[in-house]
Order: sequence, then C-alpha cells, then structure tokens
Amino acid sequence: MVFRDRLVRRAISLIDNPSRSLSRRTFAYIDMVCTSSPHRPGRLQGKGKHPGQFSTRITAVCWSIFNAPQHSKWLDGRKGLLTDLVAAIQEDSSSELDFYQRCGLKAPPLLVRMRVLDQSLRARVGGVGDITAPVEDLAALNLPVSHVFIVENLQTGLAMSDMPGAVVFMRLGYNVDVLARFSWLARAKCIYWGDLDTHGFAILHRARSYVPALQSVLMDEDTLLQHKTLWVDESAQHPATELTLLTEQEQQLYRDLKQQRWGQNVRLEQERIDWATAWSVLQRALA
Repeated sequence: MVFRDRLVRRAISLIDNPSRSLSRRTFAYIDMVCTSSPHRPGRLQGKGKHPGQFSTRITAVCWSIFNAPQHSKWLDGRKGLLTDLVAAIQEDSSSELDFYQRCGLKAPPLLVRMRVLDQSLRARVGGVGDITAPVEDLAALNLPVSHVFIVENLQTGLAMSDMPGAVVFMRLGYNVDVLARFSWLARAKCIYWGDLDTHGFAILHRARSYVPALQSVLMDEDTLLQHKTLWVDESAQHPATELTLLTEQEQQLYRDLKQQRWGQNVRLEQERIDWATAWSVLQRALA
C-alpha cells in the first residue's frame, strides 16, 4: 500500500512537470515499478502466473490516482495520458478502451441538460422545466413531444421561451450520439442549431447518424455573410474533406469554409447572432 501510494505520487509529479519528457519518463517509471522482482516484495507484480492479480493492481493504481489529493480538473485534463500510461503497463496498444474501461473503473453517468418548453409537458415531470440527468433517465420519460431543438450554446437554450410541444437539448457537442437512446425523438420534428464553423457541421453530420431527418437552422451562407462583423477565428478546423450526411447546401458551405473562401478559419458562433432574429427563425421552425 505504501509503495503503491509512492508510485502514484511519483507518476503524478512526472505528469505535472512539463519540463520533462512527460510520456517517456512516466511510462519508463511505471514500467520499472511494475516489473516483477523477487527482491522487492512491495512491488506491483507483472502478469506472470497471476494475470488477475496484475489487473487488480492496475485498478488499484488507477483508484489511487482518482483519490490522490488532486483537483478534479487535474484528472479531466490528463485522462488521455493516463489511459496511454495504463495501456503501456498492460502492454496493450489497442485504442478501443476509454480511461474508465482501461482502469477497470465505473464511468460516471453522462449527464444531459434538457429544458421542457411546454407547460403541459412540464406537468408530466412534476412541473420541472430545466432538467439535468443521466441519459437513461431522460430517455425513459418518453415525453409526447412534437418538436425537439438541439442547440450548442447553453445560453441559447436558456433564452428560449415556451413553445408548444417542444423541448431543447443544450451543449451536447460531439456527444450527440446520446440522441440514439431517445426513442421518442422519432415522432418529433428535430431541429439543430450549432456554431457556423466546420465543427458545427461535423456535429450536425454526426447527429444525423442517429436522427436522419434532423433539420438545421441558421447554418447557411446568408446567415454567415449577414454577420460578417461578428466573425471570429476557428482555432482548428475539422479534418474531414467531406461530410456525407450534410445536405448539398450545407456541404457546399462546409467546403467553402475549409477552402478559406472568405478568410482564414472563419467562424460565426451562434450566440453572436441577434437574439430577436434567431428567435424568429426558431419559431418559424415550428411550422
């Protein structure tokens, strides 16, 4: 136990020191202490004769990292490196397992935030209008909705007023795959409004994998050009050349952004669009 805790503290110190070669030094250190040795009974044993013990000890190391006196943001920003670290210990180069699977830990539930924009629908959930809950819990509500809005920006969703038969999902980002778990979306008109940049279109493309009839609003060339003074830079564009689930018009605009037609990495964030203009478009989407 003492040696294991010392191992974790040492690994954390290496990961946190950018002046050292992070991965190389960290992996080398973990590899050293995880090597079986008859002269070091306190060492973590390798796979050897008892692979189950090895797996258990890897889980113990991961548990200790979780429970080390670090801020939660420390872990959130280093899961990729820690995943690679444990994979190196396990001598497994595959990338199929995420951090929690790799460490044998239970992943926290994915929370989704949804606002219910109709009084009669709110009555079905105890009058609550703003719900943050695990995906499975929200999906089980099976609300009789007629319209579902998916918006990228939290403030956009919070600004929306009541609309008959409608709910809005906020800030899903690339986690739009959770929409596949909501069977009741199939009977609703679904509308997506994201940032007008390459990643906004990539998220729309991904969402259509699960909601094929998903429509976009305020993600067209006219909207982009009408707000030229509000453009900002997209720090890094999405790498794909084509996104096959976009409409012809959406795909052309995506190409234009990729080819720098109007300038370097042009981006229009949805919250920069005048709300009166945006709200009018969202209301017309109910038709």
